[in-house]
Amino acid sequence: MHLFFPNKRKVWKVGEVAGLSHAELTSLFERRRIPAGTPILLDLAMRPVEPVSSWFRKIALSARFVRVRPEE
Repeated sequence: MHLFFPNKRKVWKVGEVAGLSHAELTSLFERRRIPAGTPILLDLAMRPVEPVSSWFRKIALSARFVRVRPEE
């Protein structure tokens, strides 16, 4: 399993994302609002591990969210 933490600033630092224009990427970030620092657990096929991923998302979207890992 792999543990990831979304961070928009790191994506913008990379510059271009293959297959997506700057406008498409901005639109994607607006539609898919996952707070930075939300833990995302993926299996070996890079699919979300349930129910843990949904639970992490629910906590992140609630007011009780405490950052698990400091911003880099």
